Parts: sequence; C-alpha cells; structure tokens
Amino acid sequence: NSMIFFSAMDEHVYALDAATGNVRWKFATYMFYTAPVYANGIVYVIDQEKQDLVALNSHTGATLWRYRMSSVFEAGVLDDLVYAGDSDGMLHAIDIASGKLRWSFLTKPGYRFSSPPVIYNRGIVYISGGDKHMYALSAEDGRLRWKFQTEAMITSSPLVQLGVVYFGTEDGTLHALDHASGQSLWSYSIGQAI
Repeated sequence: NSMIFFSAMDEHVYALDAATGNVRWKFATYMFYTAPVYANGIVYVIDQEKQDLVALNSHTGATLWRYRMSSVFEAGVLDDLVYAGDSDGMLHAIDIASGKLRWSFLTKPGYRFSSPPVIYNRGIVYISGGDKHMYALSAEDGRLRWKFQTEAMITSSPLVQLGVVYFGTEDGTLHALDHASGQSLWSYSIGQAI
C-alpha cells in the first residue's frame, strides 16, 4: 500500500494510506517545522523533546532505533547512511541498519547548519554551514573534498543539477559552483536575500 508521510502543527508526524486517507500511525515529535524523510521502508523523524533522530518502520510506525544528538535539524538519506546536522555544526553520518555513527564532520564549532544536507548521486554530500561556507564531503567517509567561502550567510538549500551546485545567500547572490572542484562558475546578484 502506498503511504503519505507529513508533519503537522500538532507536533506529530502522520502516516496516511494514500488510497483511503486513513491514518495508519502517528508519532509525537514535539516540533512541526521539519518534514519526515522516507527511504527504503524507513521514515526518519526528529524527536525534539529527546533530541533524537528516530528511524521508524514505515508500515507500522514502530521505532527501529534512536540516535542521540545535541539537537537535530533536517536529514537526508543516500544508500546505507542517513545524514543529519546538529546545532553545534556537526554533520553525523549514521548507518541506517544499526543506528550507529559511521563518521562525523565538524564545520565550525558554534555554527548551525542553514539548510538540510543535500546528497548528490556521485557520492558527495553538500552542506551549508552557518559559517558562510558551502562544504562538499565524501559520502563514504566524510573526508572534505572542498569548501567555498561566501560573503554572506547561505540561506538556501543547495541544488545540484548537471554537475553544478547552485545556492543563494543572504546578500542576494546566487552562486554556481563546479560540483567536483568547488570552483565558482558564475554568480549573479539580485540585491535581496535568496
């Protein structure tokens, strides 16, 4: 059966049957502004009260595992890892089967992420730190591939299309970077935050 997963203002994540609209299960998250992430039969949600990233069985809502963090922001999934950033500027790569940490990467202590991680199908994780840098990391081991410094805070999630990383900044600049090297291809300023 196809299902729909969403977060609501009542601080729950819901799983609805797509054909009937019937609620199959719901999970208390104590926050409403982060969407659940679905991949391979697992729904990843953030339990704000306990500061956990939680993996749920998509059919039953049963908890598969919990991973404790200082605070959790949005997550992304690629292959056998779920990537989640915290308010301390640390990106955690967690094994989807065990819920155990595989690797972590610290951007700059005290700076939180300005958007969820974006995973590109060529094995690269892109994250925008609150420290005015776009980072490209190896999805396999968290090794830094490159980082690009901007003049202003990065305010949009990166979009990766045809080998180019696009993102906007608080000063109204749209950047286009080569996905492999991090070299600037071009930038365009509209004068207002993107």
